[in-house]
Amino acid sequence: MDFRKKYIELIIKKCIFSNSKSLFISYDKSNSQFIDELILYARENQFKDIIIDEDDREYELKLLKTLSIEELQQHPYFKRKTWDQAIDKNCIFLLSSSPTPHFFDDIDKEKLKIVNDLKAEYRKKYLEYVMQDKVSWTIFALPNIIWAKNLFPYDENAYEKLENLIYNFCMIDANSNPIENWDKYINIENQKVHYLNDLNIHSLQIKNKIGTDLTLSLVDDYIFRSLELNHCIENMPTYSVWSTPHKYKVDGIVVGSIPITYLNWNIENYWFKFSNGKVIEYGAEKGKEYLDYFFSKGDSYQRLGEIALIDYKSPISKTNCIYNCNLFDENISTHLALGSAYQNTIKNGLNMNHQQLEKVGCNTCPEHMDFSIGTSDLEITVETKNKQKIKIFENGNFNYNLINTTSPFE
Repeated sequence: MDFRKKYIELIIKKCIFSNSKSLFISYDKSNSQFIDELILYARENQFKDIIIDEDDREYELKLLKTLSIEELQQHPYFKRKTWDQAIDKNCIFLLSSSPTPHFFDDIDKEKLKIVNDLKAEYRKKYLEYVMQDKVSWTIFALPNIIWAKNLFPYDENAYEKLENLIYNFCMIDANSNPIENWDKYINIENQKVHYLNDLNIHSLQIKNKIGTDLTLSLVDDYIFRSLELNHCIENMPTYSVWSTPHKYKVDGIVVGSIPITYLNWNIENYWFKFSNGKVIEYGAEKGKEYLDYFFSKGDSYQRLGEIALIDYKSPISKTNCIYNCNLFDENISTHLALGSAYQNTIKNGLNMNHQQLEKVGCNTCPEHMDFSIGTSDLEITVETKNKQKIKIFENGNFNYNLINTTSPFE
């Protein structure tokens, strides 16, 4: 079996887990050959009802160059109904990620902001369902020549190199079964989660030498989550365990360790200062205007919705490369996220209304923006509710001695 077939089998047989036999597949036109193979395999595995949502970056670029803002706002390309239709049909969502860095660099920033808002609007219900754990979903990466040449400009085999890296990050090789590989990994992550949940954590002190010094409390009745054997793998790959910070109990400074890829934009060398959970000061050497835009949307955009603990020695981190792809870059090392929180990281959170979520300190927001803070010297010390202090991260990585096992990345 070749690597592509293994990848498709992993996506269909392991990444998704639902009683539904309906699929929604979002992709760019440049990846249509892979998607055709994916659809064929999905139909062979009893998925008969498939809704597709095809992007066309070349066409979108043409629209952005030729249409006014008013015309863009009315164009049917940016007024899709397929996402809501898929929600109504209880579809499983398969979303491909295949970024094209700098592809829209020459486009007026105001037009890009409008288009990003239009896309957020037709995906709004989907995001609400994701945060409420009402839908099975998976994001997976596909290569394209623009992305590959941006990463490896002097390599004539750039596309093949990127494709092989994707397989490597997803534990696909010639000598093992990737589904079995992921099951072994998930078992270790579950041990980590059980340990963290039993600690009864009050707060985490996060520090490193590039300037991060942050004290972060978790929501009341927090739950750390990881991948589960009988659940969807939301991101392929995922190397994190995650939970939800208390929206009013974050104080200090955090410095980004790698650029943020937010929609079509890069934000570099950035920092945030928090007080009572809210960003009160911030800066960036490049892309500060995009932070201005994000924070201008409201109070919930200025508060945290996620903490994800990831070893610095993760497979992606070991390549010493920034991929300009949030799916990969957020898995390089520990990250935080501004905006929406996952309600399944709170005991009984899926049954809470907005007022109840507010009471326990859960941030609700229409968007979710990840940013990495992990470094090779990152230290995280938790303080439990009975005042015990335990260093759970040292030299950038989880202390596996705490759970009497070794790192899955050794």
